[in-house]
Amino acid sequence: RLYDDDIEYKPFSNLKHDSIRCLDFEHYTFNREECEILIHSQLGQKCEVLMLSIKHLDDILQLINQLRNLRSSKIRLLQDNDSPLISSENELNDSLTLHLPSICDFKICHDSMAIFSRYSFYVWIR
Repeated sequence: RLYDDDIEYKPFSNLKHDSIRCLDFEHYTFNREECEILIHSQLGQKCEVLMLSIKHLDDILQLINQLRNLRSSKIRLLQDNDSPLISSENELNDSLTLHLPSICDFKICHDSMAIFSRYSFYVWIR
């Protein structure tokens, strides 16, 4: 298991290890470039369980569609003034239903104590 405080993010594209299947980056917010790096890295391609925070829903949809071994994911969607806002849990539900592959199930949790809008959701891939 690789934890987010063990590495710097941009250089992780050079990390290689055959037995790492779970990546826990929950306490770091990935940007679009870092999601792309993860998708094309050996760690990303071997990843089965992924935990991370993002600002843009499109990024996690891309990760789910391109990480071929991914089985489950916990995602924190952190929204601020710079990210397209999802205004309700229903809107997030509709977006995930529309854009996730049919082999995915998901559950949404809302953190009402957050300063900015924050949703966590779990995705399971059959």
